[in-house]
Amino acid sequence: MDVLIVMVLIFAATGITFRTIKSFYLQSYSNLVSMLVATVTSLFMFISGMMLFWPKEYVRGTASSEVDLSITNVAVLVLIVCVIYYLFKYRPSQNQ
Repeated sequence: MDVLIVMVLIFAATGITFRTIKSFYLQSYSNLVSMLVATVTSLFMFISGMMLFWPKEYVRGTASSEVDLSITNVAVLVLIVCVIYYLFKYRPSQNQ
């Protein structure tokens, strides 16, 4: 069950990052460039989200947890997404 929760959190963070970055760069660049930048950025978000929830002492073949789901990890992921949203969506709309 923890794995499902973590995957939903990571895919949601990746999707929000993709949409935010793409809409920001679409104002200045073409659709292709903005899609490329958003894809690379969301890929980095996906990888960093996976690394965030990776268990510290995982031993293969044992009954240990496959993910490290804690309040701290969820808070860090939400904080990262909020900072990206603030910098690339909220702040530019306030300047216009």
